[in-house]
Amino acid sequence: MINKSCAKVLEMLKLFSAERPVLTLSEAAKLSDMPKPTALRILNTLEQQDFVVKMPDGKYKLGLALLHFGNLVLSQLNLHKIAFHYMEQLCNETGLCVRLLVRDGNRAIFIDKVFPVKNIGIYNMSGLRMKLYLGTSRALIAFLATDELNALIERFRQEDDLHRGFVEQLRTKLENERNRGYSFSSHEYVEGTAGMAMPVRDNAGAVIACISIAGLCTQFTGDRMQALCQSLQKTVNSISRELGYAGPEIGLAASGENNSTKQLIKEDPG
Repeated sequence: MINKSCAKVLEMLKLFSAERPVLTLSEAAKLSDMPKPTALRILNTLEQQDFVVKMPDGKYKLGLALLHFGNLVLSQLNLHKIAFHYMEQLCNETGLCVRLLVRDGNRAIFIDKVFPVKNIGIYNMSGLRMKLYLGTSRALIAFLATDELNALIERFRQEDDLHRGFVEQLRTKLENERNRGYSFSSHEYVEGTAGMAMPVRDNAGAVIACISIAGLCTQFTGDRMQALCQSLQKTVNSISRELGYAGPEIGLAASGENNSTKQLIKEDPG
């Protein structure tokens, strides 16, 4: 079902083009087939949110808020182009399925993947939308600022009617993942499978994606865990550097990692 109010707002924005970069109120009303009061109300709302700008002569043009979203789209296109080569390298090095995830509101979307030649138990999730608090998707939110993360968790709680115990467990899990530098999950998407993920950062240092590796739980045990972590860390840092990130190394915690990674399959139920 289409929300008619939202549709009218989007129709108004679509009136602007390279051939028609500015509009008067009368032009906007006529082209959108809306009464002038309705067109004015929509334009005022868009102006308040910086999606349009009202010029001194009373005409309207697009605002800078749209530039922000346009840059996000461009960064994702550039991300995909840069990441795929490194994803192939990671797949060949580990023999595991490698996935690229991005955040879309309170969901994660799997936008690309590379499968090993011998793929056992891992299915194609490209295009699938997953809840951000489940599995390796948590790498997209574990490193958010505290206030933003708390607000997001509260949104999860309200929208999905999460009970208090689950929310507290989620907070603890996110804190642990933030401290060690990556997210880990086992037996969550498919019984007998596991995965880990680390964030990808852009030139502003923001987490714009994550890279996950997935396989059978038996592939994430013992000394191999440390090697997998290091391979994943190398990949996300290579991608982030090409995107202009110049901050501290992304990934593993500075100390205690050798011991903690070996215990994750036993301790993490997903």
